[in-house]
Amino acid sequence: NIIIKSLNCSECGQCIKRCPFGVKIIDKMKEIKTLFSHIL
Repeated sequence: NIIIKSLNCSECGQCIKRCPFGVKIIDKMKEIKTLFSHIL
């Protein structure tokens, strides 16, 4: 579940190194935390 993964993100940057599309995953995880914080 992406919401749970966003909560567990330590911002280590490993996902950015592995992403072939150049997505700023850490920023997206922060957005997810903000968007779904009301249901957690």
